Parts: sequence; C-alpha cells; structure tokens
Amino acid sequence: MRRNRLRLVLMRKMKSSVLLFACVVLLAMLSQAHAQKISTTVNRDKIRIGDPLDLKITLEPSNNTPLNITHWLVLPDTFGSFQVVTRKPIDTLEVGIAKSYSQTFTLTSFDTGTFQLPPFPILLNGQDTVSSRIIPITVLAVDVSQMKDFNDIKDILEPAEDAPFFQWWMAGAGAIVLLIFLIVARKIRQQKVPTPPTAIPITNETAWQQISALEALIAKGLYTEFYIQLHSLCKRLAARYYGFAADAATTTELLQAAHRNCNNPQMLAQLTAIVQMADAVKFAHTIPTEQECKNSFSEAKQWLQQLMLDYPQTPTKPNAL
Repeated sequence: MRRNRLRLVLMRKMKSSVLLFACVVLLAMLSQAHAQKISTTVNRDKIRIGDPLDLKITLEPSNNTPLNITHWLVLPDTFGSFQVVTRKPIDTLEVGIAKSYSQTFTLTSFDTGTFQLPPFPILLNGQDTVSSRIIPITVLAVDVSQMKDFNDIKDILEPAEDAPFFQWWMAGAGAIVLLIFLIVARKIRQQKVPTPPTAIPITNETAWQQISALEALIAKGLYTEFYIQLHSLCKRLAARYYGFAADAATTTELLQAAHRNCNNPQMLAQLTAIVQMADAVKFAHTIPTEQECKNSFSEAKQWLQQLMLDYPQTPTKPNAL
C-alpha cells in the first residue's frame, strides 16, 4: 500500500517537472521569437516608368539581445516587374549591447500597373526565419505632356546638278524683259492724267427737267435714291442762286446762305424740309414712305417754280458767302 502511494507521488512529481520544463522551453522560444523586429519601408509607393524607388529593410533587436544572423536576405537582379539598380552595403548600428542591420536597394520598373514587393526572408540562428512585409507599388505611364516632339528623320537629298548654261541665259533674259515691261507700264500710268468731267451748267430749263425726272424714281420704289438725287439737285441750285460753294458746303451752311439771300419764308421752310428729310435718309438710314417722297417732290417743284420767278435768268456767277 505504501509502495503504491510512493509510486503515485513520484509520478505526480515527474509530471510536474515535465510540465515545468515544457513551460521553460516555450518561454525561451517566445522570448527568442520576439527578440528581433524587421521593418520594410519605401520612399514612395507610386512611380513613373523608369523612375527610381528606394527600398530599405531594417532588422533590429527588440530586447537588447544580440542577433545571430545565419543568412542575410538576397534580392535578385530582376524579380517580378522590378529591377535592382543599385545595392548599398549593409549598415550596422549599435543598440545597447546588440546591433541593428539595414540595407537599402534602389529599384525601378518598366511595366505599368500595380505590383507587389514580395517578402524577403532572413535566416536567424540557423533555423528561424523572419521576412519583410509585402508592399504594393503603382507604376504609372510616362507624362508626355511636357516632352518635346522628336524631329522626323528626313530623306537624304541628292545634290542638285549644275544647271546648263542655256537655262541661266533664259532666266536672265526673262528678268530683263520683265523689268522693261514694268518700266513701260509705269510710264504709261504716269502719262494717263484723268480728265476732270466737264460740269454742265444749270439753267432754269435743265433744272426743271432734272427735278421732273425724279418722279420716275418714286414710281419705281427707289425712295432712298430719290432723296439722294433730290438733295444733290437742290444743293446745286441753292448754291447757284444763293451764292456759295456747293462741294464744300454742309447742310447748315446751305440753310444759312438761303436765309441771308431769300426773304420768302415759305421757300425757306420748303428748302429746310427737303434737305433735313434727305439727311435723315442718307445718314440716319430712315426709310421714307411713298407719300413722304411725293410730298417732298411737290415741295421741291413749288420751291423751284418760285426760284425761277425770282430769278428769270440764271445767275452766271455766284455771290460770295
């Protein structure tokens, strides 16, 4: 009976020892697992085709325990869509009694899209492995908006052959003929002096014929042309009878000369109405009616009839203003 109890006690002690040993081993493993920390950083996560990208991997001790690195990470020259441009040496930094290790790689890519930097393993203590984290990188197309156009490749031009002598002779002769033609044409233009039109003297008979002919313009509906010609005729008649230069006179000067030389209020009113209506049509682009044209035509005939009565003979020389 004692032996059984003793055996039972021994078995319990053995189980407790085994459990304690397992706990110690587990704690050692956990302590070793958290004895280091690995970080992976990039200077940017978006690049354009061919642009550099810096990848830095750092391994640090987390509890001041020296790191036992069996095999450091290795990046192949090309992996996935990335290429290694440069590799910097492994850098060490004292952290207490331990050291941290880091290495920087310059990468690039010539494919567009979003790609992942894979995990890179580091072997510790001959059996433990820690790996860098996965980082997505976006590669964009090249911005061509600021790029200059390339010059097109032009065909090779063959050297021109020397022109024969007779071609040069013909070219020179043609130039001489053209020069002579230009000189002759210039002299002809200089000799052509335009002859000023002979002014037809206005008499009572011709004035009546001209003013009567304006009635045909009213019948044809050419109201604007009617007022233009009526204004011109009345201006020349007033200049002839009242004495002023018709070409340089304005409507105001015409009416001032008429008031100085005519004492008939009705004639002055008729002339004023005619020239003012004509100015409105010519300069203000007033569209006259047929009745207005007829009224102006009637007033013009009455004004001319009274003018012919006051001046039975057309004056030969106008009076000065």
